[in-house]
Amino acid sequence: MGSHRLRTAIAVVAAAATGALSLGGAAVGVASAASSTTSTPAAAAVAGQVNIVDKDATAQTKSLFSYLSTTRGQQVLFGAQHTTDNGITFTSTGPDETRSDVLGAVGDYPAIFGFDTLILEGGEGPGVAGKSLMENVAPFRTDIQTAHRLGGIPEISAHMENFATGKNFTDPTGETVSHILPGGDKNAAFNDYLDAIAAVATTSTDDAGQAIPMIFRPFHENTGNWFWWGAGRATTGEYKELYRYAVEYLRDTRHVHNLLYAFSPNASFGGDQTRYLATYPGDPWVDILGYDAYEYNNDPDNSDAYVASVVTDLAMVSRTADSHDKIAAFTEFGRNGARTIQPTGNKSLQFFTDLLNGIKADPDARRIAYMLTWANFGPGEVYQIYVPNAAYTDAAGVQQPANDLLPDFQAFYADSYSGFARDIPADALTQTGLTATPATPTLRVVSPADGVRITDPTTTVRVKATVNPATSVSFTTGDDPTAHALTLGADGYWEATWNIGTENLTNASSRIDVTATYPDGVAMTATSAVILGAAPTLPNGVVDTFEGYGDNAALQGAYTFNNTTSSDLTLDTTHASEGRNGVSFAYDFSARDYQGFGRAFTPAQDWSGFDQLQAHLLPDGSNQKLVLQFDAGGATFEAYPSLAGTTPLDLAIPFSEFTDKAGTHPAPTAAQLTSVTQFYVYLNKTDSYSSPGSIGLDDIHAGLSIPAGPTVIDVPTAPLWTDTCGPDNNGSFSGYTDTDQYTWKVTDHSTLNGKVGITVTAKPGYAFPEGARTRWTRTQNNTPCLIDVPTAPVWTDACGPDNNGSFSGYTDTDQYTWKVTDHSTLNGKVGITVTAKAGYAFPEGARTRWTRTQNNTRCAATISATTTAQTCSTAGGPVPGSLSLVKTRIRSAYVYVGPTTGTKAGDLSALAPGEYLVIATAADGSAFTTVPNGWKPSPTRDSAGNVVKVSRVVTIAAAAC
Repeated sequence: MGSHRLRTAIAVVAAAATGALSLGGAAVGVASAASSTTSTPAAAAVAGQVNIVDKDATAQTKSLFSYLSTTRGQQVLFGAQHTTDNGITFTSTGPDETRSDVLGAVGDYPAIFGFDTLILEGGEGPGVAGKSLMENVAPFRTDIQTAHRLGGIPEISAHMENFATGKNFTDPTGETVSHILPGGDKNAAFNDYLDAIAAVATTSTDDAGQAIPMIFRPFHENTGNWFWWGAGRATTGEYKELYRYAVEYLRDTRHVHNLLYAFSPNASFGGDQTRYLATYPGDPWVDILGYDAYEYNNDPDNSDAYVASVVTDLAMVSRTADSHDKIAAFTEFGRNGARTIQPTGNKSLQFFTDLLNGIKADPDARRIAYMLTWANFGPGEVYQIYVPNAAYTDAAGVQQPANDLLPDFQAFYADSYSGFARDIPADALTQTGLTATPATPTLRVVSPADGVRITDPTTTVRVKATVNPATSVSFTTGDDPTAHALTLGADGYWEATWNIGTENLTNASSRIDVTATYPDGVAMTATSAVILGAAPTLPNGVVDTFEGYGDNAALQGAYTFNNTTSSDLTLDTTHASEGRNGVSFAYDFSARDYQGFGRAFTPAQDWSGFDQLQAHLLPDGSNQKLVLQFDAGGATFEAYPSLAGTTPLDLAIPFSEFTDKAGTHPAPTAAQLTSVTQFYVYLNKTDSYSSPGSIGLDDIHAGLSIPAGPTVIDVPTAPLWTDTCGPDNNGSFSGYTDTDQYTWKVTDHSTLNGKVGITVTAKPGYAFPEGARTRWTRTQNNTPCLIDVPTAPVWTDACGPDNNGSFSGYTDTDQYTWKVTDHSTLNGKVGITVTAKAGYAFPEGARTRWTRTQNNTRCAATISATTTAQTCSTAGGPVPGSLSLVKTRIRSAYVYVGPTTGTKAGDLSALAPGEYLVIATAADGSAFTTVPNGWKPSPTRDSAGNVVKVSRVVTIAAAAC
């Protein structure tokens, strides 16, 4: 293999494209921002040096960088994503490392084994859904170790979750980048994710315990708008800072030293290096200059157009890598969308060899180090494979044929220019004596990043100076020469507050100029261009009037650009239809076939009340193809106004004339128009193209056909009013439904006995006959509901003096309540009342109160006496007699010896013969209502004249023993 020229001590930073400056003695190297058609020779290299991002990289990682550099132009390594994790030819037997559709197709493994951080989230195998990031580190590590053991080079892409919205990478909303950079509220969550990546990298070791070198490719395809880090989702400056932050966190904070960092924007660039480098983070943060491009169009029988476009861009990427002493790579390729490889019936059956031959034939494009295709996720809801499969037996035991692209993929493998695992030399990771080029000092504005819109009157300025510690850092703003000092924090950032002032938030651009001084007297500067003030708020249906922008930077910051640079869109007063501004959109098709600009609507706009797109157009007579495109309801619709002539036009294109780009719908439906998510303007090259030009546009909006006027429609039937009994304003209208012609709205619902109104309103484009009734009003009656009186409660009054009479058999319900009242003293009264709750009423005259009097009747006291005579024992001696008393409600019963009171008798069970006096007194609340037989009542009575005491003389007879 030929030697690779390496740059000397100064690493070049694309300052014009990155906003970061590199200091190398007295001079700063700056990559050209212009499109280049020839390779720019690198500076003379120091033998054994590699221009690697991580100056503390492991020896094996430096060796991998050197190997990928020197293989360029000798061989293109082939890579496949998840080759041992996903496939359609896998069987249920054998160790995991034998499972690979690539192995099954050609008998060899890919040279590059692609993996993704979705493994950490459990979104892809071998990660497990529901487990934490750190819990999925172990299976991820096993994958990487298996790839290394099989002779492959691991590469990790990163479909990171949306940290701002909590959704996955497919959700591009939420301005996520601003939330996760330093100072953002989701920065800690982003760091946690990077910690898991660091854990994978540092614990993936070989059999000797050495960290396995691998490629890390974060934030890919950033020139598209489908990821939260992509175009229109973050400014160019924010994207660069995001990439730089991830590199510095992994390398400097987490001390990961076995990664090469790859940058991979999405096609296409038409060979334009300036646009390719527009989002380039800079040499100190990138090892591999990559490029992603898929073929989508399934109309042609061959892939000639795709190959030509790819080769043009790969040649540019390769030349750019040469001028930066970096590695060039085709980081993703394949067939997607309608062109996805199917089991049979594919077009372009020489896809792989045509692509490889096209790359080999170009002296620059052939100097890419590797080309990686995506994963064979296999049959499912969507059939998706990228590597043609060999014949196999499916899970049902049915033999399935080989894919009709398999012979071509095998020919691709047989070509000596394609490299697979067996082609990687034994010393690829063991070269010795390699050193890293010296680190290049850099200075940059981290936040607010270049292109950021600032809406608060104060913001924090953060600056990062690397390699050489600065003695002081200050910043100025706009044309104000006043310098503001920044303070170095423990996190390594220089910080200060910029007091902008509300009065300066005018939607105009400004800039932050930073100056850092160093002990040797050398100064470095960096600049960040920002926009002060919120973007214009436009009504529903309006794409843009172009009146709310203070300057071109503010305008360009509001749009996303596709295959063009932001400078091609400028404010222009000569193109205005109304107001002050229109815009000019310049095009140049000398190196590309199309270009466009557009914006996303968040939230989506509702165009269902309109029937056409209106705009002011100034054509340039070029007859290039103008495309006005919007996404509605998940589909893309296009119209193609003519650019013939140069007379200004007021376009009014009915939505019925827009066509579905995918051919699914001839025109947008009313339902689709309720959700318009983005609008784009494209210019496509035609055969009549001869030179660059420009068109003018203004006042782009959805509108209504003015001449037709509204359609007169019948007023719908009056809604039904229902007001049930009760006090809770429950009267309501029913029997009405919104339609595509009118809507209903209930109004004026007020307090008790209030009114309820309902109004029907015609939608845009419709009207009711003049004088037609469109509003109805009803009054809440709140009439109580009549209910039956419950059964009278049961009254119970037991004997005794303690007012113990009571009601029972009553219970509160949701319609009425009970209340006991007037409970007073002895011989008093007790009342009970039932009361209907709010919203209910008893029939007029119904009995709702009952009263009872406490009788306090004395309880009956009783007593009886039984005697047992003296008897003789068997021995002839006397046995005492006894007296027993049976008492009910008796307070006391005394027994005296003799017929009068005196001495109380002792044990009643052992009494001597003779007479005994018994005196009994009734308990409180009781009386002898009937004097017991043989007993005498006492003259003492209670207040009611009741007998409360009785007496009796009993005799114990003697025995003759």
